[in-house]
Amino acid sequence: MISEEEAAVYRYGYTLLAELGINLILSVVIGAAAGQLLPLFFFLLIILPLRSYCGGYHADSFWRCTLLSGAVTALALWAARRNLPGCTVPALAAAGIWIFLILSLAPCPCEEKPLGPLESKKYRKIGRIFLAAEVFLEIIFWYSGQRLLFDLIWLAHGIVAISLVMGHDKNRRRRKQNRVMNIQKDAR
Repeated sequence: MISEEEAAVYRYGYTLLAELGINLILSVVIGAAAGQLLPLFFFLLIILPLRSYCGGYHADSFWRCTLLSGAVTALALWAARRNLPGCTVPALAAAGIWIFLILSLAPCPCEEKPLGPLESKKYRKIGRIFLAAEVFLEIIFWYSGQRLLFDLIWLAHGIVAISLVMGHDKNRRRRKQNRVMNIQKDAR
C-alpha cells in the first residue's frame, strides 16, 4: 500500500505524462495536416530538450498550454515553409540576441517547478550544452545551405528566448502580487 503523499506524486506524474502525450499527438496531427512530419520531428527534437532545461513561461491551465503549444507548433511549421530571412544579417543578429537571452535568463523556474540552487546550476549547465550543440548544428546547416533546418533551429531558439522573457515577467508580476497580498495581510 502506498501513502497519500506517494499517491499524490504518482497522480502528478501520470497527469504530466498524459498532458505530454496529448500535446505530442496534437503536434503530430498539425505536422501531418501540414504535410511536414519530418520538419516537425526535427523541430521537436530541437525545442523540447532546450525548453525542458531552460524553463520559461508556463500557461496557467493544461488546456491553455495545449492551445498555446499547438499554435506555436503550427506557426513554426508555417513560418519555416515561408522562406524566412534565413542567413541574412538581421536573421543572424536576431539569432545572436536569442542566444544571449537564453544564456542570460535560463533556467527560469516557475511556480509549478521551483528550482533550488543546485538544481538551477545543473539545469543551466545542461541547457547550455544543448544550446551549444544546437548552435553548432545551426552553423553547419547555414554553411551547407540546409535552409529549412537552419530556420527550424532559428525559430526554436526564438520561441525559447521569448518564453524565457515571458516566464521571468510572469515570475516578477507574481512576486509583486505576493508582496502586495502580504502587506495587506500584515495591515489587518
